Amino acid sequence: MYYFDGVYSITSDNLPPIQFERMKDVLTDVFYTISDVKRLFLREFPDADTSSINPYTLKTLGFRVYSGYVVKNTYPSAVDYFRELLTTEDVVNAKALSRSVLNVVAYSSELYRLRSNYEIVEYAPLQYINIRRLNAAGITVEHFKKYCSDVAAYHEKGEYFTVKSMHQNGFTHELDDLGFDEWFYSSVLLEDRNCFSYQRIGGSRIFLRGKPGATLGDMLVWLLEQRQKIDLYDLIDLLEDHYGISLPKEKLMEIISGTTLYYDTIMEAVYIDYDTYFEEI
Repeated sequence: MYYFDGVYSITSDNLPPIQFERMKDVLTDVFYTISDVKRLFLREFPDADTSSINPYTLKTLGFRVYSGYVVKNTYPSAVDYFRELLTTEDVVNAKALSRSVLNVVAYSSELYRLRSNYEIVEYAPLQYINIRRLNAAGITVEHFKKYCSDVAAYHEKGEYFTVKSMHQNGFTHELDDLGFDEWFYSSVLLEDRNCFSYQRIGGSRIFLRGKPGATLGDMLVWLLEQRQKIDLYDLIDLLEDHYGISLPKEKLMEIISGTTLYYDTIMEAVYIDYDTYFEEI
């Protein structure tokens, strides 16, 4: 198909009736990657030319065609389909969705939009609860905004924390009564980008109050500024027990090597810098 002088001209042929009818029967799902459609086409017609599966023939088969994938034209757009996937049920397990769907940019964009508005909240990795379910329990978006402001007020600017560490430090809130795991509360916090930046690492999310660019490397520097020195295994225990961050020794050492901290391989101790290490020896 090409466009010239205000008119679309079709250069692709329809599928032969036998192929067309068979593919109409085969393509029963709402979403396919184009490569999957071609694979199914060859399964049904091994000697066929996959160039017959093109934007024009896909449209005749009842799909809207996008970059690398198609969606049934019963949906006004792909975004409408992705929104339905994420909001029809009160609780959605995205782990059950095709990886092909999860990798689509439009899906990710709609997911981020829904999360940023608290229309859905991720209560566990790739598992979401709808705000209407929370509304039924008396929880509104305003509760989430108040939670974020209360957590922000509890921490100094430049302070690193996790949901686990702030609870261990004595922070309590009415939303705690919902009984969700720490992942839910961190999902609420990470949408407040004015107050927090965050990084997901070691099975947790670390937060930095009031500054952009939270990283575990910078968090380690922040911890050592308070201690000057710490045994590597004590650091591993501190991260896991107080912050809920589980990392193998090798990964932690790799992160340390990318910072200004100094690691003594003999003593297996971490110092705020080389000068502090040198003073000790």
